[in-house]
Amino acid sequence: MKFATSASIGRRCFWVILTFAYLTAMSHPKDNVMLIDGTETWQFIPPKGNNPACVKNHISHIYEATRYGEQIQPAVFYNDVMKLDKASGKGKARYESAPSRNVFHDDNRVCYFDMKLDGPGKKSKVQFERTVTDPAMFSFLHLSNQYPVKHKETRIIIPPDYSGITVEEHNFTPDGSSGISRRMEELPDGSRVYIYELNNLEGTINAADEFRTPNPFLYRPILLIKGWFPTLDDLCRWHVDISRVDTDIPGIDTFLKENVYCSEGNSLSPRQKLERIYSWVQKNIRYVAYEEGESGHRPDTPAEVLRKRYGDCKGMALLLATLLQHEGIDAKAAVIGTNNIGFNIAETPSLAATDHSICVAVENGDTLYLDATNEYIAAAHIPEAIQGKDAILLPENSDGNYTMIRVPRLTPAATATDSVNYNYTLSPDLKSLHGTATRTLSGDFKEAYLSIYSAKGEKYIDENMAIDLVPLRRSSISVESLTKQVSPSSGIAVIEAPIENSEAVTTAEQAIYIELNAQNGVSLDRIDNHDRQSPYRLPGRGRIVRESVLTLPPGVKLTHLPESFSTTTPHAVFSCDFSAPAANTVIMRKSVEITDPMIAIQDIDGWNKSLAQWENACKNQIELSITNH
Repeated sequence: MKFATSASIGRRCFWVILTFAYLTAMSHPKDNVMLIDGTETWQFIPPKGNNPACVKNHISHIYEATRYGEQIQPAVFYNDVMKLDKASGKGKARYESAPSRNVFHDDNRVCYFDMKLDGPGKKSKVQFERTVTDPAMFSFLHLSNQYPVKHKETRIIIPPDYSGITVEEHNFTPDGSSGISRRMEELPDGSRVYIYELNNLEGTINAADEFRTPNPFLYRPILLIKGWFPTLDDLCRWHVDISRVDTDIPGIDTFLKENVYCSEGNSLSPRQKLERIYSWVQKNIRYVAYEEGESGHRPDTPAEVLRKRYGDCKGMALLLATLLQHEGIDAKAAVIGTNNIGFNIAETPSLAATDHSICVAVENGDTLYLDATNEYIAAAHIPEAIQGKDAILLPENSDGNYTMIRVPRLTPAATATDSVNYNYTLSPDLKSLHGTATRTLSGDFKEAYLSIYSAKGEKYIDENMAIDLVPLRRSSISVESLTKQVSPSSGIAVIEAPIENSEAVTTAEQAIYIELNAQNGVSLDRIDNHDRQSPYRLPGRGRIVRESVLTLPPGVKLTHLPESFSTTTPHAVFSCDFSAPAANTVIMRKSVEITDPMIAIQDIDGWNKSLAQWENACKNQIELSITNH
C-alpha cells in the first residue's frame, strides 16, 4: 500500500507531517464518502519538571458513505518529531514508511486503517493522538481532509505561558464564502482557544491529479502558528546554531587542483575559479532532499558531502561556500524561502518561512546567488524560485553574526527566455521552405529544458531537441546535422539544425499562401476548467519568442500581410507582429511574456479567451504572387 505525499526542493519535515489533506469550498459531484463530523485539537503544553514543552494533537473523525459502499483509508503521518501515541478505529491499525516523492531520505511514516463502508448511510469512526516533541516545528496547519467535510471543528489551545504565540490566517476568502468560521474563547486558566468551524467543504482527493497545480501553501487556507520565535533575531540565531558543523575538508588543495582546476589554478582569475567550483558542484554532487527531524535543518559536513557525492540543498550550499572561502572569495551559506511560500522571513519569523538553502558569494563587487541544485544555471543568473525573497546569511565562524539580505527580482525576460528563430528561403519549386532553426535558451527555461532532455537519456537527447524544433507537423529536422552548445557555465544554450517545412506552403495558380507560425515548444495550452478545483500555474515568469524570417526569391512578391495583434492580461503580454522591412523579406514574430504564472480559477476563462485570440492571429497566412517565374 502506498500513500502519496508532496515535497518540494528543501521542504522540511513538517511540510509533510501536517500536509495530509487540504481544503476548498463546496462538494464535488464525484464524491461518495464524506467526513460528516470531526474534531481536531492542537494544545501547547508548557515544560514541567523533566518533561520539555510539546504540542498534543487529538483527532476524531466520523466518515459516511452517501451513495454506495466504498473502501477508505483514514490516515495520519508521524515521524521522529511528530510521535504517534495512539490510534483506534474499526479493524487493525497499519503502519508503513511514507517517504515523500523526490526525497532521498526522510523518517515519515503513516498510520492508517483499511475500512469498508458497506453501503449508503454506513459510518465508521477513527481516532489518533500525536505529540509534537519540538513546538518550533509546529509552524503551520492545513485545515482539511482528503474527503469532503460536512462538519468539523479545529481548535488550537495556547496557555498563558505562551502569550506571544498567535495564529495567523492565510488564503482565506475575504467574504467568508470558503465555509470557514472563526471564533475565540478563553478558558478558566487563561488559555486562548482559536476555534475554526468547517462546514460543507470539498475534499482534495479529486484535485490530486490536476495538471500544473501550484503548491497548496499558495492557495489553500492555512493557519500560521507564529511567536515560538518571539523575534526575527531569535529565529536567525536558531538557524545559525543548528547550522554549525565542522567545515574542514582534508586535502582541499589537492582536490581543487586535480578535480576542479585540472592543474590550471595558477592561471585562473578569482571569477574563473568561482565559476569552475560552482560548475563542478552542479555536475558532480547529486541533489537529494533529506527530511528527518532536525536533520531537515542541519547541513551535512562539506567533507561528507564531497565523499558521498550527494547532498541536500543545505549540504550543497555549505560545501560551495567552504570551497569558495578557501580560495579567498567572500561566500556564505544562506537559508531562504522559495516562491512556494507566500510570505518572507522578516514578516513571519517562523520555520514555515524557509524551505531552501543557497550560497551567496561576492566577487569583484558582484553578488551572486548560487543554487547548485540547478544543474544548468550559470553563476550570474538568479533562479526564479528565490527572486524577491529574503535570506539569512549564516556566518563563516561560530562567533560570527548573521546578516539578512533581499534577493533581487528580475524582469520576466531576464528570468527566462526560450527563443526559436527560423531563417527561411522559398524552395525553387515554390512548394516548401528551407533554412535553419536556431533555439536559444537562458535562465530558468534553460534549466528546465536541459533537465528534461537529460532525463530522457543521452541516446535520445538530440532526437528530442530536433522534435522540439519542428514548427508544424510535416516539417523535417535533420537530427544528424543538429548542433548544440549547452555548457552549464554559459548563460545560454544554443541548439541549431537545418529545416525543411513543406506544410507551411500552399499554392493556388499564381498565388502562394504561407503560414509562418511555429506551434512547437510553447508550453501554453487551453486550460480545462471543467470541475477544476485548484489554480493553474504556468511554467514560470519569462519570455517565449518564435520568429520566422522569410527571404523571397526573384519573381515573387508580397501581396498581403496580416494585421498584427497584441493583448495584455493580468498574467501575460501576448503579441504577434507581421512586418516587411524590405521588398524581399517578410518577418512574423510572435511572443508571450509571462508576468504572473499563477492563474486563479476565476481567471481561467479570460486566459483561454486571450490565448485563443493570439493563436488565431498567429495562424494567419501571408500571400505572395508570382510575377516572373
